[in-house]
Amino acid sequence: MPASRLILAALLLAGAQEKENKPAPTVRLRLSSERRLNPSREMPVRFTIENATEGDLEIDEPADYLDGLEILDGDGKVLKKFGAGSAKKRTVKVEKGGFIGRVLDIT
Repeated sequence: MPASRLILAALLLAGAQEKENKPAPTVRLRLSSERRLNPSREMPVRFTIENATEGDLEIDEPADYLDGLEILDGDGKVLKKFGAGSAKKRTVKVEKGGFIGRVLDIT
């Protein structure tokens, strides 16, 4: 094999490896609520998805923020399980440092 083909193959292989090693875009997911949740009252929980990258990012916002959420007791026993819905997600363009989210009552 000619040397020029070997160099070309090495450059293509290095380029492919660079693409594989790039970190995925970073988003932060935060859940916040009152210090202590009481099942006999409203239990609002704030779900926030933040763009933690250096530029704009397209984020798939969940159609239902409670899909797959489980509430566990101190022993890890499931007290309440929210089902996985079939609602479609929507894609939202979020600028650097921007965020999307909802406040939901999980009573």
